Amino acid sequence: MAAAALLAGGCQRRPEPAPAEGETLGGRWFQLVGGTFDPVESPLALQNVEAGPWTVQARVSDLAALDGTLYLAVNGYGVAALEPPRSGQEQPSFRYFYDHTLFRYRTLTSLVPAGGSLLCHLYYNALLNVAEADRLPVRDLCLLRLYPAEGIYQAVPVPFLITHPGWECVGFAPQTPEQVLLEWKYSGLSETRFQYTRLSLPDLEERPIERREFRQASTPVPADRRLPQPLQEVFREAGRLEGGAGAAALYFVVRSAGEPLPRRYARVPPGNDRLAQGRLLTLSGFQDGERLDLLTPEGLLLSAAGGGPARLRRLPALPEGFAYTGLYAFQGLLVASWEQSDFIRTGASGVLISSQP
Repeated sequence: MAAAALLAGGCQRRPEPAPAEGETLGGRWFQLVGGTFDPVESPLALQNVEAGPWTVQARVSDLAALDGTLYLAVNGYGVAALEPPRSGQEQPSFRYFYDHTLFRYRTLTSLVPAGGSLLCHLYYNALLNVAEADRLPVRDLCLLRLYPAEGIYQAVPVPFLITHPGWECVGFAPQTPEQVLLEWKYSGLSETRFQYTRLSLPDLEERPIERREFRQASTPVPADRRLPQPLQEVFREAGRLEGGAGAAALYFVVRSAGEPLPRRYARVPPGNDRLAQGRLLTLSGFQDGERLDLLTPEGLLLSAAGGGPARLRRLPALPEGFAYTGLYAFQGLLVASWEQSDFIRTGASGVLISSQP
């Protein structure tokens, strides 16, 4: 399943793409240290961080815009807001909406902006954790709403969780900001069970659904279908850079200006009938009108607009074992998250903030 592969975070290692011409963009580096984004001169000046399971390690797991502000999901801590600099001489700054009682030892997967709030999905991963469930200060959490104007979190009373304490919402597939599909898991001493539901957030009505419906909702759109420009041109170029038919399965996560939910696409080489087979490469994109920027884990930045040819540039090179993991264009800035990963473990993480070319 594509969603399962994505949940592996930066676990897969990827070969370096073929050399290509293109300018290298500059930017300001920030490393997550104790939950705060500390400025650093370059990736060579990063602090050493003891690696931990990606499920609980500090890293940027999602990005979303709400009411003119960019928000970053910081795993294990909560949500941070990015304040763009007022001039080229100033540093970007961050505001923090952190609550260790709610987020520590949990995996924060997604932010969904709507109606002046951010819906946050989080869950406790019993397999990849550093603490037993009985150490959680608050039990049975699945969805939270952050109201940035008030600076408060509010738990969403999900009916299934009220009647099934001890279950974890390990899967989250929003269809709209008001309709979400949920995958529930119960891990007992002698058995593991799953159930699936559809939740209407405005009235908190929930009904059971089949596993097939959840899987279909989580499956990315095949990128070989007829797609609008500039998606076709950039996806085609990304496949060429990665070696064509014999390369990895390509998984595209594309965020868009003014849209609350990312779109997900996949291109699977012939002979790989599933994303889970072979090598998986996740690329992060951002679309604003007819312009699309697409970022590979190694820092190649493909851009296209109006159906024209894709333009190739690069973000600064990362040290060995690091990868770019997310992209957002915001108020003239390109915000790219990055992290250090080795299979299921994550070390240092942070963001690069560059002027949008």
